[in-house]
Amino acid sequence: MKITIFQWPHFTIKQKIARIVILLMILSLGGQVCAYALYSRDISRKVIRQTQTLEQLLSRAVIIHSKIEQFITTNHIHTLEDYILWLKNNTQYRPDENGDQWSTPEETLDRKYGDCEDLAFLNYEVLKKLGYQPRVLAFGHNGEAHVFTVIKKDGVIQILDNNTFHKTKAVNLEDVALFLAQKYQSNFLIELSLKPKNINILYLTNKK
Repeated sequence: MKITIFQWPHFTIKQKIARIVILLMILSLGGQVCAYALYSRDISRKVIRQTQTLEQLLSRAVIIHSKIEQFITTNHIHTLEDYILWLKNNTQYRPDENGDQWSTPEETLDRKYGDCEDLAFLNYEVLKKLGYQPRVLAFGHNGEAHVFTVIKKDGVIQILDNNTFHKTKAVNLEDVALFLAQKYQSNFLIELSLKPKNINILYLTNKK
């Protein structure tokens, strides 16, 4: 089994999305991709509709950060362990009812439920405020995908999967990609960004 590091040339988001769809078709990942939308037309329309000015983006970022900071202060969250405990007691996984949508962290925080990418983006914002450098990743197989958040702590990759914490032995993302390929037959490892909305392929699996 070979893990290939994937590097993009300089493309726009729309061009990247189109190429992701083509790559996944090549990998025989036909069917509906759950957990997040990987349809070129749908995402392209969403990206166009959600295009905002720099001023609007900065204003929204300030609102999100102040809400996250208020949440951390109100709930006395000072450490990773504090946040994990809050997650377990106050949030739940719930799939989108009207098709897959990417909710903002403040929306997920208000309702205290969401599907995997909703919780992953919330985890990303809180972990960043706690001093970590989180990343939102996704892996997939047979047309389905799952999204989670990772940080590096004590020299190894640690995972927040919805509201569950996992400490791994992986020292880098290539180790994570290889583990997911071996255990879950994952074909790819992707990094997601909400602001701006973006999808970036990190690793592709060649099963030979």
